Amino acid sequence: MVNYQNIYKKCLKGQLKDQKFTGTTIKDHVKSPMITYCDAFVPDEKKDPITIFSKYITNRGIQHEKNVIQDLFPNSLIKPDLDQKEGFLLAINKMSQGLESLAGFPFYYVPNQFFGYLDVIRINNSKSSIFGDFFYEIIEIKSANNIKTPHKLQGAFYNRIIGLIQDYIPEKFFIINGKSEESEYSYSEYSDKLDDIIEEISEIWKGTIIPEANFATESFQWKKYNNELAIIKSDISLISGVGGETKKILYENGFDTIEKIANASVEQLTMKKIKTKAPIFNQRAKALHFQEIIKIQDGFKDEIENLSEAIFLDLEDLDSYFVPSNLDSFIFIYGILIKNGKQMEFIPIINDTPKTNDESKNKFLYFLEKLQEYPKYKIFHWGSHEKTVLKKEAEKFDSLEKFEEIEIRLMNLKPIVEKYFAFPIYSYSIKDVANYLGFSWKETDMEGLSAVVKFLEYLEDKSKKSIIESLVMYNKDDVLALNYVLEKLFTIS
Repeated sequence: MVNYQNIYKKCLKGQLKDQKFTGTTIKDHVKSPMITYCDAFVPDEKKDPITIFSKYITNRGIQHEKNVIQDLFPNSLIKPDLDQKEGFLLAINKMSQGLESLAGFPFYYVPNQFFGYLDVIRINNSKSSIFGDFFYEIIEIKSANNIKTPHKLQGAFYNRIIGLIQDYIPEKFFIINGKSEESEYSYSEYSDKLDDIIEEISEIWKGTIIPEANFATESFQWKKYNNELAIIKSDISLISGVGGETKKILYENGFDTIEKIANASVEQLTMKKIKTKAPIFNQRAKALHFQEIIKIQDGFKDEIENLSEAIFLDLEDLDSYFVPSNLDSFIFIYGILIKNGKQMEFIPIINDTPKTNDESKNKFLYFLEKLQEYPKYKIFHWGSHEKTVLKKEAEKFDSLEKFEEIEIRLMNLKPIVEKYFAFPIYSYSIKDVANYLGFSWKETDMEGLSAVVKFLEYLEDKSKKSIIESLVMYNKDDVLALNYVLEKLFTIS
C-alpha cells in the first residue's frame, strides 16, 4: 500500500502564504480582475454591503450541495469536524485505501500555493495514479442552472489540484448544476486559460499589474469602489455600451477619456467594428461631459404616437438561472398600468402558484384577455425581457396564437429612447433613466433580484402578506416610471 504520509508531506512542502490560489480566487478573477486587486490591496470596509440576494445565493448553494451529496453520493465519506490539515491527512489516507468517494474535504498543494475545498471526489478505475490502479476525479456542485465560464475554470483549477496530489491530472472534470444534472468538461480545453489566469493573479499580487476599473452594472463585492475609480478617471466604460472589445478599439485609436470622445467628430470615431455605433457613443459622451440631455434627432413623439391611450407593462418573474430546482420558471406579478387620458388604472395580477398548472395558465390567459380589452393601445415596456418571458409562458401554456395577437402591440421603449436621447448617466436601465428625470421608487430597498428573494420567502409562508404588498408597490412604481419617462421626454421633444 502506498505511504499516504509521504504524499501528505509532499503536498505540504513549503509555507502556504496568505495570498494563495483557491477556487474562489480563480472564479472571481474571471468575473473581474478588479476583485483580485481589491481583495489584495483595498481595505475590507470599502466592500459593498452583503445583499439579501447574495445571502440567498450562498445559503441556497450550501443546501443544494448537501442535497446533491445525500441523493447522488450517499456512500461518500463526509469531512468530520477536523481542522483543515487533519481533514486533508484523513482524505489522503482514505484515498490510499481506494475509498469510493469523499465530500467536502480540504486539499493542499503548497509548492504551487494551491488550496481548496473539493465538493466531491470519486474513484475512477480507468487509469493509474500514485494511489494505485485507479485515480480520483472531481465533481463540483453549483446551484446555478446555467454553468458559466467562471464555474468551469474553477472546476479546472480543482482538477489540477487533485492531479498534482495524485501524480495524474484527469482528462475530464464534472460539474453538477442546480437541476442536479451532471456535465463533463475537458481539462485540456481550459488548462491554458487557467495558466494565464494564475499568471495574471500573480502579477497583480506583485503589484506589476493594476487592472483597469471598468464601470460595472452587475453586482459584485467591490462594485461601488470599482465604479468610483472609473468615475474619477473619467474612464470611457462610463459611456453606456462601451466595454470589452469596443473600449480596446477606442483606446488603440487614442480615445481614452470621455472628453476626447465628446470632442471628436463622428468621422474620427468611425472605426472598423464600431462604425454604426460611433454617433451614439459621441452623443452619450457629450451628455456625460457637458452634464446635460442631448437630443439626438427629431421624431420621438411621432414614433410613440399616442401617449394619452397606452398600456405600460412590467413583469416580476423567476427565470431559469435563479429559480430553485423544485420550482418552474414563472411570472409571479403581471403589472399593467392602463392610461386613458388623465385616468390611470394599475392592475397587478399575482400568480403565487409556481408550478405549471391550470391555475398558472388561467392567470396568464387572464393577463392576455385584459390586454385585449384595449385593442388599439400600444403596450410599452423597457428592455427585451418582457417579450422573451411572455413568449416562453405562451409556449409553456400552448397559447402562442393568443400571445401573438398582443405581441404586435408590444413596444420596447429602451431602444426608442436611446435612439432619440443621450443622458448624463452611466446606465440606461429604467431605474437610472427615470431617477435622472426625477422619478423615485417608494420601495427603496427593493430591486429585481431582491424581489425574487422576497417572493421566495413569501412562498414559504403566505401569511406574510406585507411581502406581497411591498412587491406589488414596487411593481406599480416600475410601470409608473415608464409613463413618467415618456411624459418627461414629450415635454423636451
